[in-house]
Amino acid sequence: MTKIKLCGLSRPEDIECANSLKPDFIGFVFYKKSSRYVDFEKAAELKKLLSPDIKAVGVFIDEDIRDVAYLLGEGIIDIAQLHGSEDEEYISKLRSLTGKPVIKAFRIKGSEDAALVNASSADYVLLDSGAGDGKLLDRNLIKDIKRPYFLAGGLAPENVKEAIDEINPFAVDVSSGIETEKKKDPEKMIKIVKTVREECKKGNTMNNNDSNPARFGIHGGQYIPETLMNAVIELEKAHNHYKNDPEFNRELTELLNEYAGRPSRLYYAEKMTKDFLKEKMVFFPRNVIAGHDVLRNVREICVNIHSGTTGTIITGENTDKVAGKATRDYLQGYDIDTFKTDKATLENIEKAKQQITEYGSTFILAIGGGSKIDIAKVVANDLNLPFISIPTSAAHDGIASNRASIKSGSGSVSIEGASPMGVIADTELIFQSPYRMLASGCADVLSNFSALRDWKLAYELRDEEFSRSAYAFSFYAAESMMDAADYIRPNLEESVWMAIKPIIVSGISMSIARSSRPTSGSEHLISHNIDHLYPGRAMHGEQCGVAAIITMYLQRGDWEELKHALMKIGAPTKASELNLTDDEFITAVTNAYSIRKDRYTILGDKELPRETVEDICIRTGVI
Repeated sequence: MTKIKLCGLSRPEDIECANSLKPDFIGFVFYKKSSRYVDFEKAAELKKLLSPDIKAVGVFIDEDIRDVAYLLGEGIIDIAQLHGSEDEEYISKLRSLTGKPVIKAFRIKGSEDAALVNASSADYVLLDSGAGDGKLLDRNLIKDIKRPYFLAGGLAPENVKEAIDEINPFAVDVSSGIETEKKKDPEKMIKIVKTVREECKKGNTMNNNDSNPARFGIHGGQYIPETLMNAVIELEKAHNHYKNDPEFNRELTELLNEYAGRPSRLYYAEKMTKDFLKEKMVFFPRNVIAGHDVLRNVREICVNIHSGTTGTIITGENTDKVAGKATRDYLQGYDIDTFKTDKATLENIEKAKQQITEYGSTFILAIGGGSKIDIAKVVANDLNLPFISIPTSAAHDGIASNRASIKSGSGSVSIEGASPMGVIADTELIFQSPYRMLASGCADVLSNFSALRDWKLAYELRDEEFSRSAYAFSFYAAESMMDAADYIRPNLEESVWMAIKPIIVSGISMSIARSSRPTSGSEHLISHNIDHLYPGRAMHGEQCGVAAIITMYLQRGDWEELKHALMKIGAPTKASELNLTDDEFITAVTNAYSIRKDRYTILGDKELPRETVEDICIRTGVI
């Protein structure tokens, strides 16, 4: 059945009439030079009056893409109709910003225009003679067009029947033909809708003029049992309807492009069998204790790991004063050496390994922030020694994981280390560190929402290894942090208590997966690219939080809820709060995919258009 679009509606009474007639589409014209022009506010008022069964189309001529995206994003219109010089890049960019359908209008002057119409990536196309003489398009000019189309130009109640009979378009688009003195005329609106529907009903009775029905023999008979005739007629009607339906054809094309030839359910059954039979060893922290003044339990934890009484503390100058001395006091009777260091570099790792080997230590205690714990992870893994993690800050989720971030000349690299045998998270100690560090750790965990979407995407499209258990742990951590956001505040030790559990659980998810995948996706690629391009501007978790706002937008996730949680915690939500200019942040996002090309994310495998990134940053308020 040919669909109907009544375009150029601008008054409440126009909407009232349309609601009674139930066309498939109505149109708002946003071209200021048109007599039918409506502004954004007026369109929003009219849309509220419109029946939800009718799609609202916005008509534009070379409009700023941000304004079009705004109208689509706010639900003021459902579809954008482009009549200007908008090219394929504009259409692609608009679709990436909104995910909403696009109609591209073509003025047909000759048969050569058919190739442009067929090649358009728009969801729908509209054909217009553009002559303004009230005459229909010449059928010979459009005979080579191989896709359904809206037909516009010169349509009126008097000739729409002829258009349907001769051209059989997907939809008719009428505006001036339903007007009297440049105002919509209810009588003409009623007449054209009635004419189209009567003609379509007549066409359906005659098999919709299908020139190639399924027939038996040269006489066109149907050799079908009488009991099946109703079903066959119903099937023919459905076929005639959907073969010209752009939405159906778009979905079919997507299925053919994205899923045809991909692994079947039998493949996944075989893969599940292999996964079931494979062996996988997962190392968890054996003892985890968190709370006020729990450092006093360090002796008990050391006894429980059954690794002797000779150990080495890896710490820094300041953290040794904060917790190193107290730890040695609690371990009276143990033979404890101390290795003081700063950054997590390969050079410092080798120095630590040498001192620990020479001393003959049988276990390690890592006391400090991320760098000290990361050094201990690698040293413990290389020397096959157990280690206990004693964080003095919670700036990221690495305090309980097996992943270590090691600095190099070109930035940071994540490598596998040992999981801690025990974690002692003394909230009194962590509370003494700047609140900014805790907020950074919270932001790091909240960014899991983005990382998990990327992981699932890579699993579905690239058959990447996937752990449902690790996924569940990471998601639980992010959800718990989201729930706690209202209660995490500066100058409150209870805030550390609320945050530390999700931070530890997030780290454990990496130990289960034996990779950083559950907590590191496109948002981490952006953060690492910031470190590479503009080192030292902000903390890792802060960068991940801001980057996740952008990547969640790309993933069509709830970026606004994420941003709100970050704001409540007091973590950055803008590029300027990372000490980055707008251009610097846009650059870091644009080519972040190249940081780790083996990790598939929503960023894809090539640079994002700079203009698209800028638009998203503006839309999300990051710049």
